[in-house]
Amino acid sequence: PYTCSLIARALKRKSKLPWVAGFRDPWTGFITTPDRWAIPAAIDRRLERSVFAEADAVEVAWLGIMNDVLGKYPDLPRQKFHHLPNGYDSADIPDINPAERSDPRFTITYTGSMYGRRNPDAFLKAVESLVASGAIDPATLRLQFIGRFGDEVMEMFRGSSLGGAIEVVGYMPHKESIRRLLLSDAVLLVVDEYEGSDEVVPGKVYEYIGSGRPV
Repeated sequence: PYTCSLIARALKRKSKLPWVAGFRDPWTGFITTPDRWAIPAAIDRRLERSVFAEADAVEVAWLGIMNDVLGKYPDLPRQKFHHLPNGYDSADIPDINPAERSDPRFTITYTGSMYGRRNPDAFLKAVESLVASGAIDPATLRLQFIGRFGDEVMEMFRGSSLGGAIEVVGYMPHKESIRRLLLSDAVLLVVDEYEGSDEVVPGKVYEYIGSGRPV
Protein backbone atom coordinates (compact mmCIF):
# COMPACT_ATOMS: atom_id res chain seq x y z
CA PRO A 1 0.00 0.00 0.00
CA TYR A 2 1.27 3.48 -0.88
CA THR A 3 0.47 4.55 2.69
CA CYS A 4 3.70 2.75 3.66
CA SER A 5 5.64 5.33 1.64
CA LEU A 6 3.95 8.17 3.52
CA ILE A 7 4.85 6.56 6.85
CA ALA A 8 8.44 6.15 5.64
CA ARG A 9 8.50 9.78 4.49
CA ALA A 10 7.43 10.94 7.96
CA LEU A 11 10.10 8.77 9.61
CA LYS A 12 12.74 10.11 7.20
CA ARG A 13 11.80 13.67 8.07
CA LYS A 14 12.04 12.98 11.82
CA SER A 15 15.14 10.77 11.86
CA LYS A 16 17.12 12.24 8.92
CA LEU A 17 18.15 8.67 8.11
CA PRO A 18 18.63 7.62 4.47
CA TRP A 19 15.45 6.19 2.96
CA VAL A 20 15.14 3.60 0.19
CA ALA A 21 11.59 3.39 -1.17
CA GLY A 22 10.48 0.19 -2.93
CA PHE A 23 7.75 -0.06 -5.56
CA ARG A 24 6.15 -3.15 -7.10
CA ASP A 25 3.75 -1.12 -9.29
CA PRO A 26 3.25 2.51 -10.35
CA TRP A 27 1.26 4.79 -8.01
CA THR A 28 -1.08 7.18 -9.86
CA GLY A 29 -2.46 6.56 -13.32
CA PHE A 30 -2.06 2.78 -13.06
CA ILE A 31 -4.79 0.23 -13.74
CA THR A 32 -5.28 -0.37 -10.01
CA THR A 33 -5.38 3.35 -9.11
CA PRO A 34 -8.76 4.32 -7.62
CA ASP A 35 -10.86 6.56 -9.87
CA ARG A 36 -10.81 9.79 -7.87
CA TRP A 37 -12.32 13.16 -8.71
CA ALA A 38 -10.11 16.20 -9.34
CA ILE A 39 -9.15 17.35 -5.82
CA PRO A 40 -8.24 13.96 -4.25
CA ALA A 41 -6.52 12.98 -7.51
CA ALA A 42 -4.38 16.14 -7.31
CA ILE A 43 -3.55 15.40 -3.65
CA ASP A 44 -2.54 11.87 -4.64
CA ARG A 45 -0.18 13.20 -7.32
CA ARG A 46 1.34 15.67 -4.87
CA LEU A 47 1.95 12.92 -2.32
CA GLU A 48 3.41 10.70 -5.02
CA ARG A 49 5.84 13.35 -6.20
CA SER A 50 6.96 14.16 -2.66
CA VAL A 51 7.76 10.51 -1.97
CA PHE A 52 9.88 10.11 -5.09
CA ALA A 53 11.56 13.46 -4.50
CA GLU A 54 12.41 12.92 -0.83
CA ALA A 55 13.49 9.26 -0.98
CA ASP A 56 17.29 8.93 -1.17
CA ALA A 57 16.92 5.97 -3.52
CA VAL A 58 14.03 4.16 -5.18
CA GLU A 59 14.07 0.50 -6.18
CA VAL A 60 11.54 -0.73 -8.74
CA ALA A 61 10.47 -4.28 -9.63
CA TRP A 62 10.20 -3.51 -13.35
CA LEU A 63 11.54 -0.70 -15.53
CA GLY A 64 8.08 0.52 -16.53
CA ILE A 65 7.63 1.87 -12.98
CA MET A 66 10.72 4.07 -13.31
CA ASN A 67 9.69 5.20 -16.80
CA ASP A 68 6.23 6.06 -15.47
CA VAL A 69 7.64 8.22 -12.65
CA LEU A 70 10.19 10.02 -14.83
CA GLY A 71 7.53 10.62 -17.47
CA LYS A 72 5.39 12.40 -14.88
CA TYR A 73 8.24 14.16 -13.08
CA PRO A 74 11.16 14.58 -15.53
CA ASP A 75 13.01 16.88 -13.11
CA LEU A 76 13.74 13.97 -10.74
CA PRO A 77 17.29 12.56 -10.97
CA ARG A 78 17.29 9.30 -12.92
CA GLN A 79 20.32 8.01 -10.99
CA LYS A 80 18.30 7.57 -7.79
CA PHE A 81 16.21 4.84 -9.44
CA HIS A 82 17.43 1.23 -9.37
CA HIS A 83 15.89 -1.75 -11.12
CA LEU A 84 15.83 -4.81 -8.83
CA PRO A 85 13.71 -7.40 -10.65
CA ASN A 86 11.73 -10.07 -8.88
CA GLY A 87 13.02 -13.62 -9.02
CA TYR A 88 12.38 -17.12 -7.73
CA ASP A 89 13.97 -19.30 -5.09
CA SER A 90 15.38 -22.46 -6.66
CA ALA A 91 14.83 -24.21 -3.32
CA ASP A 92 11.09 -23.86 -3.99
CA ILE A 93 11.37 -25.88 -7.23
CA PRO A 94 11.38 -29.57 -6.29
CA ASP A 95 12.33 -32.49 -8.50
CA ILE A 96 9.10 -33.89 -9.89
CA ASN A 97 8.75 -37.34 -11.40
CA PRO A 98 6.51 -37.07 -14.50
CA ALA A 99 4.99 -40.40 -13.43
CA GLU A 100 3.26 -38.49 -10.60
CA ARG A 101 0.98 -36.98 -13.19
CA SER A 102 -2.27 -38.91 -13.44
CA ASP A 103 -4.16 -36.78 -15.99
CA PRO A 104 -3.12 -37.55 -19.60
CA ARG A 105 -4.66 -34.37 -21.05
CA PHE A 106 -2.48 -31.51 -22.34
CA THR A 107 -2.48 -29.24 -19.27
CA ILE A 108 -2.09 -25.46 -19.33
CA THR A 109 -1.91 -23.89 -15.85
CA TYR A 110 -2.38 -20.33 -14.58
CA THR A 111 -1.52 -19.40 -10.98
CA GLY A 112 -2.40 -16.14 -9.26
CA SER A 113 -5.28 -13.67 -9.31
CA MET A 114 -7.44 -12.46 -12.19
CA TYR A 115 -9.98 -9.66 -12.10
CA GLY A 116 -11.04 -6.61 -14.09
CA ARG A 117 -8.70 -5.99 -17.01
CA ARG A 118 -6.61 -9.02 -16.12
CA ASN A 119 -8.85 -11.76 -17.44
CA PRO A 120 -8.75 -14.86 -19.69
CA ASP A 121 -11.32 -13.66 -22.24
CA ALA A 122 -8.98 -13.52 -25.27
CA PHE A 123 -7.31 -16.82 -24.34
CA LEU A 124 -10.62 -18.66 -23.89
CA LYS A 125 -11.99 -17.30 -27.17
CA ALA A 126 -8.83 -18.41 -29.01
CA VAL A 127 -9.09 -21.94 -27.63
CA GLU A 128 -12.83 -22.06 -28.36
CA SER A 129 -12.07 -21.03 -31.95
CA LEU A 130 -9.51 -23.85 -32.30
CA VAL A 131 -12.01 -26.35 -30.92
CA ALA A 132 -14.75 -25.09 -33.27
CA SER A 133 -12.43 -25.46 -36.28
CA GLY A 134 -11.54 -29.01 -35.30
CA ALA A 135 -7.88 -28.19 -34.65
CA ILE A 136 -8.18 -29.25 -30.99
CA ASP A 137 -10.21 -32.00 -29.36
CA PRO A 138 -11.47 -30.53 -26.06
CA ALA A 139 -11.36 -34.02 -24.50
CA THR A 140 -7.54 -33.90 -24.72
CA LEU A 141 -7.24 -30.46 -23.09
CA ARG A 142 -7.14 -29.28 -19.47
CA LEU A 143 -7.09 -25.57 -18.57
CA GLN A 144 -6.20 -25.27 -14.89
CA PHE A 145 -6.73 -21.92 -13.14
CA ILE A 146 -5.36 -21.74 -9.59
CA GLY A 147 -5.88 -18.72 -7.33
CA ARG A 148 -8.37 -15.96 -6.66
CA PHE A 149 -10.73 -14.84 -9.43
CA GLY A 150 -13.22 -11.98 -9.64
CA ASP A 151 -16.92 -12.54 -10.28
CA GLU A 152 -16.59 -11.35 -13.88
CA VAL A 153 -13.81 -13.89 -14.50
CA MET A 154 -15.83 -16.70 -12.94
CA GLU A 155 -18.67 -15.72 -15.29
CA MET A 156 -16.27 -16.11 -18.25
CA PHE A 157 -15.40 -19.61 -17.05
CA ARG A 158 -19.06 -20.55 -16.63
CA GLY A 159 -20.04 -19.10 -20.00
CA SER A 160 -17.28 -20.80 -21.97
CA SER A 161 -18.17 -23.59 -24.38
CA LEU A 162 -15.05 -25.46 -23.22
CA GLY A 163 -17.00 -26.86 -20.27
CA GLY A 164 -15.16 -29.69 -18.54
CA ALA A 165 -11.80 -28.68 -20.01
CA ILE A 166 -11.73 -25.76 -17.54
CA GLU A 167 -10.75 -26.52 -13.96
CA VAL A 168 -10.90 -23.70 -11.41
CA VAL A 169 -9.02 -24.33 -8.16
CA GLY A 170 -9.05 -21.96 -5.19
CA TYR A 171 -6.07 -20.50 -3.38
CA MET A 172 -3.63 -23.18 -2.24
CA PRO A 173 -0.27 -23.35 -0.42
CA HIS A 174 2.66 -22.09 -2.49
CA LYS A 175 4.39 -25.47 -2.44
CA GLU A 176 1.37 -27.17 -4.00
CA SER A 177 0.91 -24.47 -6.65
CA ILE A 178 4.54 -24.96 -7.70
CA ARG A 179 3.96 -28.70 -7.94
CA ARG A 180 0.96 -28.08 -10.21
CA LEU A 181 3.12 -25.89 -12.46
CA LEU A 182 5.75 -28.61 -12.75
CA LEU A 183 3.13 -31.21 -13.69
CA SER A 184 1.80 -28.99 -16.51
CA ASP A 185 2.68 -29.01 -20.21
CA ALA A 186 2.63 -25.21 -20.39
CA VAL A 187 1.91 -22.23 -18.14
CA LEU A 188 -0.31 -19.26 -18.94
CA LEU A 189 0.62 -15.60 -18.41
CA VAL A 190 -2.16 -13.02 -18.60
CA VAL A 191 -1.24 -9.32 -18.32
CA ASP A 192 -3.73 -6.54 -17.66
CA GLU A 193 -5.24 -5.01 -20.79
CA TYR A 194 -4.24 -1.35 -20.66
CA GLU A 195 -2.07 1.19 -22.46
CA GLY A 196 1.21 0.42 -20.68
CA SER A 197 0.79 -3.34 -20.41
CA ASP A 198 3.84 -4.02 -22.60
CA GLU A 199 6.04 -2.91 -19.70
CA VAL A 200 4.26 -4.85 -16.94
CA VAL A 201 6.29 -7.79 -15.57
CA PRO A 202 4.25 -9.74 -12.98
CA GLY A 203 6.22 -11.51 -10.26
CA LYS A 204 4.91 -14.88 -11.49
CA VAL A 205 7.01 -14.52 -14.67
CA TYR A 206 10.15 -15.54 -12.79
CA GLU A 207 8.51 -18.48 -11.06
CA TYR A 208 7.19 -19.63 -14.42
CA ILE A 209 10.75 -19.44 -15.77
CA GLY A 210 11.93 -21.42 -12.75
CA SER A 211 9.40 -24.15 -13.52
CA GLY A 212 11.07 -24.73 -16.88
CA ARG A 213 7.70 -24.99 -18.64
CA PRO A 214 6.81 -23.13 -21.86
CA VAL A 215 5.03 -19.84 -21.13
